[in-house]
Amino acid sequence: MAGMGARAIQQPRDWSIQFGDAQITSMDDTVDKGELSMFLGGLPSNVLVQILVDLAEDHQPVRARLQRLQVGRDPEALTARFAERLRRWQEDDRYVRLEEAGELCRELRVWLDEVGREVLPQYPKYALAQFEAFIQIDGALLERVDDSGGDVGFAFELACGWWRRAALASGIDDQEMASRVAMLLANDNYCARRTLAGGESNLPKDQSLGVNEWQATRPRD
Repeated sequence: MAGMGARAIQQPRDWSIQFGDAQITSMDDTVDKGELSMFLGGLPSNVLVQILVDLAEDHQPVRARLQRLQVGRDPEALTARFAERLRRWQEDDRYVRLEEAGELCRELRVWLDEVGREVLPQYPKYALAQFEAFIQIDGALLERVDDSGGDVGFAFELACGWWRRAALASGIDDQEMASRVAMLLANDNYCARRTLAGGESNLPKDQSLGVNEWQATRPRD
């Protein structure tokens, strides 16, 4: 089973039919976000506080987001919470079957979007370190995943786009950028880091990366 991800990620695939479920993000697609935002903006603050407290009690992602907001002014404390999830993925030795790979991909993409939304705008150098650490666990994950569908490999391609965006936001010069990309590509044993060498078209255009947007620009085999 070891190394299955390395072979599978190179197989051509029809990207147009992937991630149908993943396109549904934080709210049902029948909800008008603008209308909901206006409604929430008109609620008294004490009502909003109680709603968030109730949601945090019942929903771990809400609770985790509020906990990160509490430490948001301390970049080390904030990124430590993301680093803990990376450590768990890296140390987990459970084999992930093909039918479970899509769910793992969704977890990875949530992590990427959260770092892109919560860390990158304020602390781009910290975000760059997080995205780089994410890319470097590709071997630990792909060794134990049946990634015949390419789902997990796709998450690492997205991570490469986020890395490039964070690198540009961090203000590192061209020489350092080239050196760091070369180092990462030299250890690309699973062909999951190819998009690190891409141009501007490989960068996510906003903080919530759209699947269709990435599909339109990803390199084809």
